[in-house]
Amino acid sequence: MSMRLLFVINVLLAFLWVILMQAFSLGDLIVGFIIGMLILALVEPQYSTRGGRIPFFLLYILWEVLISSLVVAGYILRPNPALRQGIVAVPLDVTTPLEIATLASIITLTPGTLTMDIGLDKVTGERVLFVHALMLETPEELVAKIKGGFERQILQITQGTV
Repeated sequence: MSMRLLFVINVLLAFLWVILMQAFSLGDLIVGFIIGMLILALVEPQYSTRGGRIPFFLLYILWEVLISSLVVAGYILRPNPALRQGIVAVPLDVTTPLEIATLASIITLTPGTLTMDIGLDKVTGERVLFVHALMLETPEELVAKIKGGFERQILQITQGTV
């Protein structure tokens, strides 16, 4: 079975759990999702390995948003902050529309960065994501942070690559 189908079944099992427990809360939905994941792990062991990374990915996103919020707030509150903004072309290893949309959304969600467009690099011909950064040290640093953080974890979940 495909991972997408297994995920849909997992969500349905979570809602079934909530209905059977007659308790409509976020906590019960999470418990139902975890129980569904354990059940589906018996059918497809790879689902639990890849799907088990999702909670850690969500925590990583929350952590990055928190840290970026503090950095941007400190930057804005400075008297006469020196603007170091720029637009960087980030080459993409993610390939599916879902992966690209997830990466672009997370980048935009993170304070200090904004996904502007997706296009082709004129030199290499590969797909790139154009990202505006408010506090840009070097383009290479931003590319390494995105590729080594968000993109790597998306690929681990969707394709099972490390």
